[in-house]
Amino acid sequence: MGAQLPRAAHAALTVASEPTSEPTFGELRRAARSVKRAELGGAVLRALRPRKLNVVFRSRAPLALQLKLAHLDGRLIWRSEDTFVLVKPPIAAKVKRSAQARVIHVLDNWWDAWVLGVPGSFCLLVAVVLGLVFNLLVPALLAILAAVSWVLVLVGLVALVVSLGRTFSPSPARVTKRVGEAFLGDNWSITVCHVADPGEVEGLVEEAVRLVDRLSGRYEYAADKVLVCSPDAASTPVTLRALRDCARVRSFGEKGWDLLLVRDPGRTPSPPSGTVNGVPLLLLGSVVILLFNAQFVAEWETKACATACTGGPTSFGDAVFWLVRHYVVVGIPGAAPATLPSTGVALMMPFMGAVVLLNVVMVARGTMRKARDTKLIPRVWRALESPR
Repeated sequence: MGAQLPRAAHAALTVASEPTSEPTFGELRRAARSVKRAELGGAVLRALRPRKLNVVFRSRAPLALQLKLAHLDGRLIWRSEDTFVLVKPPIAAKVKRSAQARVIHVLDNWWDAWVLGVPGSFCLLVAVVLGLVFNLLVPALLAILAAVSWVLVLVGLVALVVSLGRTFSPSPARVTKRVGEAFLGDNWSITVCHVADPGEVEGLVEEAVRLVDRLSGRYEYAADKVLVCSPDAASTPVTLRALRDCARVRSFGEKGWDLLLVRDPGRTPSPPSGTVNGVPLLLLGSVVILLFNAQFVAEWETKACATACTGGPTSFGDAVFWLVRHYVVVGIPGAAPATLPSTGVALMMPFMGAVVLLNVVMVARGTMRKARDTKLIPRVWRALESPR
């Protein structure tokens, strides 16, 4: 714990930390690059953009988009491209946003799903449209591109299965690390502290406290939360030392995790709200798409059978059964379609099944993690009562 600053010095820091201008998106991009080049920038970005769905893509949007969303939400304390602080609300907190902020928020929360699903789905959609009009080889080639995206989804599923296994029987080290992560997600947190002059850290921390005091009334489920900071938020070792030396900051934790308490709660914390389960909506959408495509497949195969019948699904019922089989397993033996559009639709089915399975695994993993986090939170409060 650092020594208390004189009032004059504290006032000077506060005045120096007054905002100067509104950041443009170009400035936010340069700020993100500045963080990346910092000595501890890699740790900051890994904490902001973890890999959850697979081992290839990040689960959150690039830092520039996260900074833009924070600016629109009023959570960004901006001085320059080299000096700013990013504050994040509790995961369960809700707030009314502008249309632009809602779009960026959706992109940020589902970044890996967009990166995985949109290219493949677009290729399949174009393949079906071109197949209906031209009936050429182009749709098949586009469907192959979509199949590549599907393979990437399978890579993510393999990683998730391994991760799910560790969720069922996590190691003591992972459980200990998860204690700090759960507490960070359940409270206000400083996720980025990037400064050119470490002397400005004290003033920025004070402004972060005032910012959280103002925003707590706007966010639902956020008024009773503390403000904490992970050591991973500091972009340089000098900034981290300055954070630890701030008058109002104190370290707490156990072996395996370490946090900095910045703002005490106003009252007893409330439990976080439940998470959204997208499985029923995905299943309903899959059924509608499957029945819609089955009608087209039956029509295509019936027309093709007038000249050269290959035993493809020519009735609506046969087409539904045929597509359901491809929805579950790819490359199964059975009726061979006579048209390229039918082949393209068949390739789309396992892609849809993988997306639904991915969501089911994520919901199961999230449910188990939430149950474990509920047991871990009291452990953090015991550490708070006995700080190091």
